[in-house]
Amino acid sequence: MNHPGAQVFMKSIQRELEKAHLPKHYTNCLRRIFDFLLQLDAGMINGQVVPSETRDTAYVDVLQLGREAFEGLASANPKQAQEWLDGRPVWARPRGVDFTSWRSSIRVPAKVAPLDLDATPMHEDLRRQLKALTSLAQRDPARHLLHPPASMEEIHQRELELGVRLPEDLKLLYRLWNGFALFRREGSYDAEGSPFRLVPLYNLQTYREASGGDTGPQEIPPKTLAELLTDPDRLQVFDLGNGSFLSWSRATDGQSVWIDDFREGPRGIVSSSVAEILKMAFSQDLP
Repeated sequence: MNHPGAQVFMKSIQRELEKAHLPKHYTNCLRRIFDFLLQLDAGMINGQVVPSETRDTAYVDVLQLGREAFEGLASANPKQAQEWLDGRPVWARPRGVDFTSWRSSIRVPAKVAPLDLDATPMHEDLRRQLKALTSLAQRDPARHLLHPPASMEEIHQRELELGVRLPEDLKLLYRLWNGFALFRREGSYDAEGSPFRLVPLYNLQTYREASGGDTGPQEIPPKTLAELLTDPDRLQVFDLGNGSFLSWSRATDGQSVWIDDFREGPRGIVSSSVAEILKMAFSQDLP
């Protein structure tokens, strides 16, 4: 018989899976399942040590739910499923998950051609910064990891899910790389070992979602500086590690606003464009 804590957890996941239809629903389940499996790897359930027989029984059942959630994600968005697996750092991979077997259930999508930086219309400052980033990764690809590009269809689908229109310069960035991890350091516990990371489209979320609140955009867009800084629907786009982000919001005049979203609360507006943010990253002048 399964442990009561495991039973409660599995019933909760089963209810979520019954309602799941978007990729983010499946990734939310997978995050919870992997966290639970990592607990079991340590011989615990809900912080309490359990006998090995109890752990093994729970492991098999929770692992099966994990596979079900992953196959749901692979069906809804094959590319996202592949990126979700590839993006798991070593310390966040449960020992019982056969990543090779899970990957075999993914129907690999066709490759998306990246933007032609010379031919695509954009602000010249952004073009310079994107070319600088390309050169940086070419010189040291192990330290500067660039993910494959996103398609316009994927970007549009994510906009629909988030209920927001992304700024044009950010969409151009995603059409080059659907996520990146720069200045990676061996032994770092930051995601992908990076202190400056573009969050992949499928992991983009608002502060409201990250805080466990209701999803969905505000009915009235923020107006004042204080409202911009506390906008619950600001998107956490650039991960600076240790729970800090550069988050995006939009003022009523349509201007993009990038917020220093420190883990203990927003501290101010740092930029109005992706080009400026990349420039700060290259000069190591980030918050």
